[in-house]
Amino acid sequence: MKTVQRNRIFEWFACGAIIVLVTLSNYASLLGTLSSYNIGGLPETKYLTDVILTEESLVSQTRRSQWILTLQNANQSVLGVRVFSPRIAIDRIHLIGERHSGTTYFTKLLKECFPNIQVSDVFVNGKHWMQPSPEDVRRVVTMIGSKDVAQELDLLSWWNLRERDDIEKSFQSSMVIALFRDPYQWVEAMRRKPHHWPNHLVFRPIQGNYSVVDIPQPVYDARKDLRSSTTQRKKDSSGTTASGLRIPAESTTFGGKVMGGGSIQKSFVEHELLNWTAFVGENLYLDGYHEDNRDSVVCQKGYTYISPCHRNMTYVPYDIQKIPRAFLRHLFASANDPVYELTKEGKPFGHILQLRAAKIQNVFQIPVEWNLAAFAAFPYERLLHDVAGLLGEIGKVTNQTANCAVPKSSNKAPYILPDPFQVWIGKNADWGVERLIGYDQGH
Repeated sequence: MKTVQRNRIFEWFACGAIIVLVTLSNYASLLGTLSSYNIGGLPETKYLTDVILTEESLVSQTRRSQWILTLQNANQSVLGVRVFSPRIAIDRIHLIGERHSGTTYFTKLLKECFPNIQVSDVFVNGKHWMQPSPEDVRRVVTMIGSKDVAQELDLLSWWNLRERDDIEKSFQSSMVIALFRDPYQWVEAMRRKPHHWPNHLVFRPIQGNYSVVDIPQPVYDARKDLRSSTTQRKKDSSGTTASGLRIPAESTTFGGKVMGGGSIQKSFVEHELLNWTAFVGENLYLDGYHEDNRDSVVCQKGYTYISPCHRNMTYVPYDIQKIPRAFLRHLFASANDPVYELTKEGKPFGHILQLRAAKIQNVFQIPVEWNLAAFAAFPYERLLHDVAGLLGEIGKVTNQTANCAVPKSSNKAPYILPDPFQVWIGKNADWGVERLIGYDQGH
């Protein structure tokens, strides 16, 4: 009997050693394929450290190793839920995904359905952006040095991890949920509303019937650029202020509260969408915006390279720069807060589908770099037609019952793309990466 027990113990440790070796080998291999992003200047080689062969960590390491092997098989979908630490109670859900992937809707729904779980649309970075490794967080937090700088760079979530020596375990009771959308539909959604991409819209002052709008002084208490003695309420017979500002008669209010209790409406600026050929050919960096003598290798959101490096939430496209900034606070599609992600070499991506592939790969790096309780990848289309199924899967993993009214299936019609546009997407998408999330050419 003792001999049998000794043999079993030996086999258990041998199995554990093999799993760790496989994990290390596959981990190093995977880093070579998932290095298309430039968060914090990712080192060329990283290794798992401090592997503790307890029963629970062995299960976690085994499942992470299986995850790596799955990722290396580009023909296999990884949609669904992966549980890495089955004995850990999940108390947090982090929902991430590209723009137009249903993240806002699903975050709100999860908060309603699972009130006992903390639901957030931030992992380390916000939901739409590439996520860093633990090594990136350590280095960047050391470089920025203070909470004020972290806030300026939109890195408070990074700063809050600084006190942990084992940053990798910061999310060991968390479930990360990533949402993805069909590439054909997603590119068209981005064309129609390119969040944070001012290059990809045409802005211009509204033309039409104009007259001066006489707004009481308290409304403009904080609008110094409109309070000079020559522009405050003077007008000429043509309906133009003394400064030459023409104000549409129909635009008597202007978008959001301003000091003094008044509001003004976003009607002084109109926008036009680019056609598909112009959209996919437009530069993926901020045109005409140059930052000289960049004094840090840490840019907004922790990137080493991004355009612009320093966040500018008051950016104004060239064609409407003559309009006073008071009327430009909330441009369509967050165009006044530009974010163009770049490659790790600091070069613009060649087109939107190259950026998409890099960001999909970055998402699947998260369970490799971070100790998670669980990870899930869901398609946007299930939000439309199978919300109950998604909530059921999440409830099973979190040991919670969805406490909400389940929304009905949506009858939202898909976008109809011109044939040449579909052909372009078919030729330029990385279908090896797309197959990881269940999409194939012509889907």
